[in-house]
Amino acid sequence: MKHLVFCASLMILIGCGEEQDVNNLPFLQKDDGVKVESFGVEYLFSDSSRVTAQLLAPHIYEKENETGRNKVIHYVDQGLRLNFLDANGNAKTYVTADSGIFDLKIKEGTLKGSVFMKNDKGETLETESLFWDDRKDSVYTEEKVRIETADKIIIGKKGFRANTDFTSYIIYGIEGELEADTQ
Repeated sequence: MKHLVFCASLMILIGCGEEQDVNNLPFLQKDDGVKVESFGVEYLFSDSSRVTAQLLAPHIYEKENETGRNKVIHYVDQGLRLNFLDANGNAKTYVTADSGIFDLKIKEGTLKGSVFMKNDKGETLETESLFWDDRKDSVYTEEKVRIETADKIIIGKKGFRANTDFTSYIIYGIEGELEADTQ
């Protein structure tokens, strides 16, 4: 009888979520070294009891680091959104990317593919990879960047470094600066 109640409860819980075709979910093989696989994930990062960042991803899997240091690495393979939060918990800046690799223990991540960052002033950054260090409150890359502000477009061919609010930044190897049409 206990098993019947458990099965009925499980069926109700499964039926309550968002509808997905189970046959189309990208399950990983056990021999891939995957420890945990999660769907519809939200991670919160904090410092001194204040939430500083929020990671949202449709699919994350965890594997032990190949270096054998007993370190767990989180892989995001179906897109992500990383929100950087102010003291009130509101997103001041966000970053989207096609994929990412995160070490949650040391609060660092690498975002790859069509990286797009936008701050609350409407300034944007586009690049192919971006590194995030939560402990240093910084993002940086050595890849080519395109930054668009209200009045100009700046191309940096050797990367950039910024705070996570994307309000203070340095652009390396400026290749061009164009006036943007503000209309």
